[in-house]
Amino acid sequence: MNSLRRHHATDRPRLRVVCFPHAGGSASFFRAWPDALPADVDVFAVQYPGHEDRISEPLADDLRSLAADQAESLAPLLDVPVLLFGHSMGALVAFETARRIESLVPRARIALAVSAATAPDVSRDLPDDIDTDDVLADHLSRLGGMAPEVLADPDMRDIMLPVVRHDYRLVRRYRDVPEPRLRCPILAFCGEDDPAAGYADMERWASRTAGRFSSRAFAGGHFYLVPHRSELLKELGAWPPSGM
Repeated sequence: MNSLRRHHATDRPRLRVVCFPHAGGSASFFRAWPDALPADVDVFAVQYPGHEDRISEPLADDLRSLAADQAESLAPLLDVPVLLFGHSMGALVAFETARRIESLVPRARIALAVSAATAPDVSRDLPDDIDTDDVLADHLSRLGGMAPEVLADPDMRDIMLPVVRHDYRLVRRYRDVPEPRLRCPILAFCGEDDPAAGYADMERWASRTAGRFSSRAFAGGHFYLVPHRSELLKELGAWPPSGM
């Protein structure tokens, strides 16, 4: 099943933004993004197997193979500039997808935007006992990415927590490979009060590209991008800068 969900598309786009969700997240997290982007920007989001409308499919076994699948799905969209935006776990998937694209389509005009995720060589702040529902639910509550009513509902917890747990295991099994560095620009974003990925962690992404690097911190925590959506998308929608 195709992994891309189209939230907005035009006949002659200037830019395509492709969004990669966080652990346990889904393509619908980005459904409202076209409202805050220019009309000539296409918006797509990746739906991981086993998530939302792909719930009947087996969950991915490996983060790099998941990224390879996304690169294949994106191949038809590379006729215009493409910005890959990954939030939290999605940043690692987007990073590995960008690597794959640069290997397969060297002339592709892409950029990588990483959000609320430590660089690949930095250890990630995950709960020690993710097999315990209460521990995992408490961790998600502190990050703020799941509605309290969902975490309080036993039936919803039974549906959501196994998916989050699996995604966290993907991240834990992921091992950093420093080379090759990307050629494309990297834009890094975070929340000033994020307990999982602070500004110094985001700055380390600079070593992962031979191209341009920029970073910005917003007020807020791990899900700063919800209250600051318009400001974030103003920056994303302005890419690529003139002269590139």
